[in-house]
Formats: sequence, C-alpha cells, structure tokens
Amino acid sequence: MPQWAQTAAAILHHRRAIALAPNDAEAHFGYAFTLLISGDLQAGFAEYEWRWRLAYNPPRKLAQPRWDGAPLNGKTLLLWAEQGFGDTIQFVRYVSLLAKQGRVIVECQPSLRSLLTSVPGIAQVIPQGEPLPDFDLQAPLLSVPHLLKTAIDTIPAPVPYLQPTRSIELPGKFKIGIAWAGDPKNPINQRRSCPVDQFLKLRSIPDVTLYSLQKDRTVELPEDVIDLSDRLQDFADTAAIVAQLDLVISIDTALAHLAGAMGKPIWVVLPFSPDWRWLLHRSNCPWYPTMRLFRQPQASDWDSVFTSIAAELQRSSFPARSIDTLALHCSTWTATAINLALQLQRHCRLTLLSPPDLSQIANPLDRYHLAQLPAILVADCPVLCLLDRGVPERYRAGDRSIEAPLKIGWLLSDKLEINRLKDYNWLIVSSAKMAQRLEAAGIKSVSTIDPGIDPTIFHPMKRSRCGDRFMIFAAGEPSDLVLAAFDRVAAKHPAQLLTSWPIDSPFPGLHLGSLKRRRPRAGASLGRCSAGDRFP
Repeated sequence: MPQWAQTAAAILHHRRAIALAPNDAEAHFGYAFTLLISGDLQAGFAEYEWRWRLAYNPPRKLAQPRWDGAPLNGKTLLLWAEQGFGDTIQFVRYVSLLAKQGRVIVECQPSLRSLLTSVPGIAQVIPQGEPLPDFDLQAPLLSVPHLLKTAIDTIPAPVPYLQPTRSIELPGKFKIGIAWAGDPKNPINQRRSCPVDQFLKLRSIPDVTLYSLQKDRTVELPEDVIDLSDRLQDFADTAAIVAQLDLVISIDTALAHLAGAMGKPIWVVLPFSPDWRWLLHRSNCPWYPTMRLFRQPQASDWDSVFTSIAAELQRSSFPARSIDTLALHCSTWTATAINLALQLQRHCRLTLLSPPDLSQIANPLDRYHLAQLPAILVADCPVLCLLDRGVPERYRAGDRSIEAPLKIGWLLSDKLEINRLKDYNWLIVSSAKMAQRLEAAGIKSVSTIDPGIDPTIFHPMKRSRCGDRFMIFAAGEPSDLVLAAFDRVAAKHPAQLLTSWPIDSPFPGLHLGSLKRRRPRAGASLGRCSAGDRFP
C-alpha cells in the first residue's frame, strides 16, 4: 500500500478511536501527527495541542495567562522553547510577524542564545534557566502555528531570518558541510541517522571539499574530510561556518533547520517514514525555500538516496553553488525579466547592467523594488543575460565591457544568431529543438528547463466557466512544446486543450490520421479561448 493510502487509512482509524474515547490524549496526539504529515496543518496543529494532556508532558505553570492568538495591541509576549533545537529554529520565524503587534521575548536553549539575537523583531533573548523579565502573555513556541491558523499556503517562509553573528574563513573549492547523526536521545534518531560511509562516497566528486559538522566526533574520518567539531561551541559558531559553505547535506537534524533558516542551499536525506514536517511525496519543503528533500524509496535504502545525490552533484561541470552577487542584463524588460529580478533579489545581492524603464512597470511595488537595485557597467561577479531575439553588440566575444568570471545566457527566443552565443559560459533554453541546434553548433554547456507558471504569482483572473481542468499556457512557445506537454498531461488527466489562435484548429492535421488515438478531435474537447474566457 502506498504511503498516501496508509496515511488516509490511519486518519480513519484515529477518527474511530477518538469517537470511542473522545478524551484519550494519546489518540488525539497520534491523530495530530497523521494530519500534519498529510499536509492538513490547521487541523493537525489544533490536535497537537492535546500534547499538554499527556501524562508525561504536563503544561508549564506560569503566572501570566496563555496567549490565545488575539491581537497583542502593544503587550509583551513571551515565547518559550519546549522541544529540540530544530523546533526552536523552525518556529522562531513567527517572531517577525508578532513583533508588528507588540514586544516579543524568546526563552530558548542556552546554545541558541547568541544566534537568535539576529532574528528580526526579537526584543530580548533569555536562556532557559535564567530569571524571566516582565511580560503580559506567554505561549509555547510550537503552539504559535495553531494560534495563527497556519496552513500550507500561509507558512511564513521568507528566508533568511537567521544571520551569522560571527565570521570565519574556510578553504576549499566547492565546500559541502555534512552531518550524518543527530541527538542520540531523540526517539527517532536511529531511524533518521545515516552511516557516515554514505556521505564519504561524495569525496570522489571533483573539486568537492567535505566539512564534518558533527559536534561530537564518534568516528575516524579520512584526512581529506575537514573535521570542525572543535570549532562548534554553540549554534552561532555553526552559523558562521554554514555561511561560508556552498551546500549543506544533512540528515533530519537541527543543522538542516539552521541552513534552511539562513537561506543556504540544503539537501536533507530522509528515511522512508519521515517526521511530519517533511510531509510526503515532495522534493521541496514549504518551510524552507532553499531546501531539497531526498527520500528513501523503501525502508533502510540509503544507497538509492546517495546515488541520486551524487548524480545531482556530478550532473554537469557547472556547479550548483550559491551565488552571493549576480549581475543581470535584460535587452528588453518583459514580464519575465521583471519577475526574475524580483525573485533573484530575495536570494542574492543583485545588480543591473541595464536599468529597467520604470515608467513601463504598472505595479508600484515592483517599481520601488527595482529602483533600489544598483546599476553597474563592468561586472566582477557572475552575469545572467536574458536574450530575446538578438544579442546586443556590446555582449559579443572580445568586448571588455562585459568581462565577468561567469556569463550565463537565458534564451527567451529561438531566433538568435548562434555564433553570438559562443561567448557565454552557460546557456539556458526551454526548447529541446534549440538545445539540439546549439549542440550541433558545438555549444555543449546548455541546460534545458521546462517552462511553467507559478500560480501563486501568475493568477490574474477569477476561475472561469472552464471548470477544474488542467490547462496549458503556451505563451507563444513553439507548437512542438505545446503538443508534447499536452500529450504528457492527457495520458494522466482528463484534459482540455485551449488555444488563443484565431483559427478553428491551431495545428494543421491535429485531428487527422494517427493523431486520433492520441489527441482530441477538434470540436470535441479542442476549443479556442475567447476574450471572455480567461485562464483560471
């Protein structure tokens, strides 16, 4: 039985158990984890409040009243850590939201004190065991998601919300931090921990330097793995090291939360039955935008996990490293260029080689953010160029005005002069045919990405009468891409192909001959989208 089916069955069993014993705290507690891992965060966090009725987990007794989620109206709120380091790091994100309503004090584990001073909005950080200052209301940190009615699509996920408070320098080319074991006191530690030998396989990848971020050294490491255990006195030390790494690969432990909260690239290796917060059947994490999840396909199968990781690291000679500073050039400031610039500035220091025409940008917030970006003429950092129907003269090979350590071209059009593209270190295309043309011309450093739409960004109209059908937004792409996308979707979904071409059949022969078996007939489920039928 697949995991999703097991989870659905478990939810039904928990509901039956609760119906028989409505006040059974253990039944509610188990139900909470099942709901959370299924993605129903609102119901799951509500059930999670039953943890305070467990015999082994009595509620903390404080004189001040428990906060009920009402507006603070300038009052002082104490948030106190109740579980592990990773839990504190994950949920301290809510402070910046609450600080807009009042004053927020955080009581945390002593080794997190220095690091948490970097969280925006925290008025005071108190180590556990020290006297508490005056406050009006209090709440355990893991109750905040319930009090704020957090759902999957309302998770406050902007990163970084933790910053290193110290600085450190690390040698090496592509620097990867690793952690293979967690707190041995944690009841799931044995299941989530991974043999260090799996991590050591990554040593064979060219230009990679491994740094051990295990605080307690329990195994003998090869000489080419740099052991940093003697430099990890508290989490501020760890944060200073993580800030210098290109990538962190870790089991489910506090280090993974730290790297995610700092906005660093973090790959987490997960057991077949993971903790609730990682959900099921997804490789990304709604809590941390820079995190990738590598899951065991079956229990105890770490080999498959690290085969996938090694393949990702060796996928090309172009390393998937973090770029701190990036210069962006756009020959025309289209919607693609504007949205790309707005997204990039969240993850790196972005400068512009060609300033946008702000008068053409309708959204005033977009105008404001783009106006803040500095413009430069010569780049001493990687340059990303959006190439649309032509490469500007000054971007040809030999022009010293655009000398940069790395030049990346993103082709927005397939009508480009290929000879002018050979000056780029790497090219990004969205058409398989264009990739083949470049390869035939001797250009090998090419990546193909699938075009798509993020519905959280591009969702301009209310749902239409088209219903809940899967739709493909072509946006002027070549017909081969549209048809290939439709073929893949139609094999799995009851799909309708909508087009905006002003002809009855946008693709000649679409409903003729052998295509009958693969694509719908015109007039049946193939139609045109009129001006009044917008995309939902």
